[in-house]
Amino acid sequence: MPARTLYAAQQAKITPFAGGTKQYPVQSASCELTIPVDNILILGKLGSAGRFQKEVATCKADLKIFMGTDSSDTNTVLGSFLGGLTGEALAGSVSTIEVAPDGFAMSGIVSNIGLELSKGNFGMVDLSFVGVGEPNFAPSPTSIGGAGTQPAAAVAVIPLTTGAFIYGMNGTGKIAACPNSIKFSLDIPNEVISCVGGRVSGTQLQVASDNVQVAKPPFKGTLTVEGTSSAGSKKVVFGETDACITVTINDATVISQSFNQAAGEVGATYNFTVEGTDINIT
Repeated sequence: MPARTLYAAQQAKITPFAGGTKQYPVQSASCELTIPVDNILILGKLGSAGRFQKEVATCKADLKIFMGTDSSDTNTVLGSFLGGLTGEALAGSVSTIEVAPDGFAMSGIVSNIGLELSKGNFGMVDLSFVGVGEPNFAPSPTSIGGAGTQPAAAVAVIPLTTGAFIYGMNGTGKIAACPNSIKFSLDIPNEVISCVGGRVSGTQLQVASDNVQVAKPPFKGTLTVEGTSSAGSKKVVFGETDACITVTINDATVISQSFNQAAGEVGATYNFTVEGTDINIT
């Protein structure tokens, strides 16, 4: 009889290279593996003479985490944690992402950080990690696990629904705005450095000595604010009186602005988007 592991039995954990396992309130976690296999085509044979792997496999993990409201809570994602991940990505120092039991274990560097807070929704942190080699996928469970139970170490969280502050292009004065949503995305380009003749197939541990994935600047930060503000911004604080994540785009420039008004609407809507490459997350 087919069986599945109940989600209540699973937990997701992140262990940065610097150490200190983080068990945040993860809403969803996924892992994908891509193995570059190619055909060998030769004269005199209509089909393929063989299929072989020509480059190291790559993998990607995506996590969606609830924003917390208290910087003193160990279950709250802090800007210092996110900033540390970007530094480790530059050094090629991998974090470990694990969903257990009956999940996956993967190591890699952060490739994208997304922050979003909108009216009527909980604040969310999206993290993407990329790595080389084949991650460890657990086999399909043979029986249903966690029925009617919850892990002893289950994470509690008070989600962030309000409490974001927007600062002007000078980074000091707050904007008197009433935004509908605030979105920030940090894109971290990366590439795999490999040795000719090195091992390309195998687990992440087996290929680690011949392949490494590192971030390559410049990074690109994009901040989009939708609501009642026409001014650009270079700094946003997520958190109420106790700031949890502060994002500053030091070289922010406005790349788009818009104005929308229609009969029957209470007020006009001003939207803007800024971009930059000099980003601090604290």
